[in-house]
Amino acid sequence: MAYLKITHESLARIDVEINGIPGHFFDRTNNLSVWSIVELFLTGTHPPNVYKFTSKQDLFKNRQLLLFVVQMSCSVTPKIHLISKYSKPAAKIVMSTSVYHLGTSSYSYLTSMTDGVTKEQLGDFFIKFVVVDKTTRKSCPMPTWFTDKFRNVPLHNSNFPYTLPSVPEMPKVIYDTTVTVRYSDMDRNLHVTTHRYIQFFTDCATAAAFSGFYKHFNTDMCWYPVEKFDITLMGESKVGDKLRICTWQDEDSVQTIYFICFKEHKSVMKAVCVYGLNRIAPKLPSFEL
Repeated sequence: MAYLKITHESLARIDVEINGIPGHFFDRTNNLSVWSIVELFLTGTHPPNVYKFTSKQDLFKNRQLLLFVVQMSCSVTPKIHLISKYSKPAAKIVMSTSVYHLGTSSYSYLTSMTDGVTKEQLGDFFIKFVVVDKTTRKSCPMPTWFTDKFRNVPLHNSNFPYTLPSVPEMPKVIYDTTVTVRYSDMDRNLHVTTHRYIQFFTDCATAAAFSGFYKHFNTDMCWYPVEKFDITLMGESKVGDKLRICTWQDEDSVQTIYFICFKEHKSVMKAVCVYGLNRIAPKLPSFEL
C-alpha cells in the first residue's frame, strides 16, 4: 500500500490507516473494482508485520496446515465509489477488524471501513477461513493450545452478521463463458485466488450485459457500483482446469445477479452481487496547477 499504519493491535482486534491507494487498484473505468475493494479489506485484515492479532503465525508454524477462504461478504456505501486515483488529497481509509467467531476448524473476521477524514462509513466486510490439512486438502481441527488463547475473548456466535440473498437453484436459461486457469491465477495455496474468481464473474457479467442478456444493464459492468456481494467457495481450481462461469438475473430484482463457477460438473464457487442501477460518473484527472 502507498502508506499503511497500524494504530491498534491485540489478539482479537487490529486497526489500520491507509493513506493513498495505488493506481493498480483502479479498473479500466478508473473506479475501484470489486476485486480491489476486496483487496483493500484483506489489507485491513492481514497487514504486514503483524504478530499479536490472532497469533496465527504460531498456528501455521506447522507447515502441514493451510488456510482456505470459504466465504466473503461485503456491503458498501455509495461513498466508496467516489474514490478515484485522481482524488486530491489522496484517500484516507481507516479499517477496524475483529475476530467475529472461532469454531473447531474455522474462524471469521468482521471489518468496518470508514473515511479517515469525514468519518463516514464506507463498508463492512465479513470473511470466514477454514484450517485445512495440506495433504488431504480437507478441514481439520485447530489445536487446543491455539483456541484456548481466545477463551476470555468475547466473540459472536456463528450466525451471519447481516442478511444477503442466497444463490437459488440455477435456471435453464443462463449466460455462460469459459476460462482456462493460468499460473498467474494461483495463490500460495496453489489454487485459484478468490479475487480472480470475482474477475471471472465480472467478465462474464460484462459479456452478458453487452449481449443483451440482462435487463437494464447493457454495458461494461465495471460502470455499475456493487452495493453488496456474497461469495461461497466449495472447491478448488488449479492450473489447466477448464471453468464454466454461469450467470443469471433475479426474476424480481434486476439489481441482483447470480453466478456459479463449475469445474466439469462440480460447483466450486457461487456468488450473488447486488448492483446499483445508475452508472458511476466518469472520473477524470484534474489539470489545475
